[in-house]
Formats: sequence, structure tokens, C-alpha cells
Amino acid sequence: MRKAQRRRGKSQISGMLQRKGNPRGGSHGAFLSDSDGPRSKFIKYDAESVEDFNKDGLKFFESVFRVRRSVVSLACTADGMHMVCSGTVVDHVDEKTWILTSASLVRKPGTLFEAYEPWDVKIQVALHNKQIVEGSLEMCNLHYIIAIVTIESPGSRINLPAVELSDLPECYSLQPRPVVALGRDMYSKDFQMRCGELVRRNSELDCTELLTCTCDVSENFIGGPVMDSERRFLGITFRYQETTPFLPVEIAARCLKYYKKSKYIFLLSL
Repeated sequence: MRKAQRRRGKSQISGMLQRKGNPRGGSHGAFLSDSDGPRSKFIKYDAESVEDFNKDGLKFFESVFRVRRSVVSLACTADGMHMVCSGTVVDHVDEKTWILTSASLVRKPGTLFEAYEPWDVKIQVALHNKQIVEGSLEMCNLHYIIAIVTIESPGSRINLPAVELSDLPECYSLQPRPVVALGRDMYSKDFQMRCGELVRRNSELDCTELLTCTCDVSENFIGGPVMDSERRFLGITFRYQETTPFLPVEIAARCLKYYKKSKYIFLLSL
């Protein structure tokens, strides 16, 4: 009886994943609830962006579901400016939880290398349990467009597991492969994903170190993680027209490591 129920549940998921609707055809997306109940009951799909989301979608579903609690949404307000990004819990330092996100969250509008000071911004962080907590700007690197926001939340070491920022294996190939961009919506608090492919293509942004994928992301995904089907954290999402550039994980990891040692990356633009 239980085996039959599992088969029906998997069949139901697979059927839902094959709905049509994405005119671009290069990326597939879904909204997922953070419930721990049966998977066939908590998937909520965006019918306008899901197409042929079957084999790769099921593969990613199993892998990214495990990191959903580490993906948060952040909203920043300052001088009438309002910016929303996603972010990833990457460390717990003393009583603080570190969230890696995009420096776009605190960059002044119309500028490249000007950011608000920590005391000039109000940052709110939406967690997987729909709780909203206050965040503080810890570090901002305007050269690589990354930032660290910290929060203090009881039980965060258990409830907000940190995603390890590890260099990719030396044998890791950058040949085309399925990848997924992850994010969280600030208003619905839903966990979001967009599937695509890693592509060997230079980004049109002025940075040769960026990698590129075809995940069709919205502004909600900026600052969120790009991962492969083996739960490897590949980088941090940017957004640029038809393709999605992202900063490789090795660069973000080096910035954080240097900051922990020197505390000297705030507002760095050189």
C-alpha cells in the first residue's frame, strides 16, 4: 500500500512538472513551499514559466529541497530607495548568522561604486518559516558586487543551516550542464527555482571572471545561489537580459576569508 502511494505521489509530481507555458524555452521554474509534508502536496508551480520540467526538474527538486532553509529574501530601504534580493546563509559567527547576497541591495541608485553606510539602511530578512527579522550590513564589496548581511535569530544554527562555499573540484568541467538558480520571494515568502544550463559564453558585463547560465531569473533571484544537481554551490546570481551571469563561488569565498582576517572589505571598490 505504501509503495503504491509513493508511486502515485511521484507520478503526480512528474505530471505537474510537464506543464507548458514558457515562451523562451531555455529555462524552467517553480515555486516551492517549505512545508515538511508530502512533496506532492506542497509544490506550487508558476504555469507561465514551467515547460518540459521533467527529468532535470525532478533531479533538482531532490537536491535543492535540502538547501531551501538556507535561502532567504532581503529587502533594503534607504532615502526612498527600495531593493529586494535573495541571499544564502553561509556561516555562523559567534551569535550572528552570515547571509551572502548581492551588493545591489545597498548600492546607491544610478551609481557603480557608491553604497549606503550600514546605519543609513533598514534591512529586513524573510526566512523559510515566513518570519521577518532585522538585518545589519556587515560587509560590502562593490568590485565583485557582493555583500554580507547578518541577523541574530534564536536557534539559527539549527534552523538556518549554512551552505559551504567550497572551490569546485579541479576535474569539474565547465561544459554545458544543467544548473538551477534559487531565490525566495519577499512578499509570498515562497522558495523559488529556475532551471537552465551552464553555457560557455562570455558575459556581456564588464567582468571576464563571471560565468553564465540560461536560467530565466527575475529581480527576486539577484544575490541568490546557482547550484548544480549535486548540490554544489557554483556562484551568486546577477541579472542581465537574455542570459544570467553569476560570480563564481571561489571569488566569493576568498572575499569572505579575507574579510574575516582583516575586516577591511567594507565598501571596497578597487
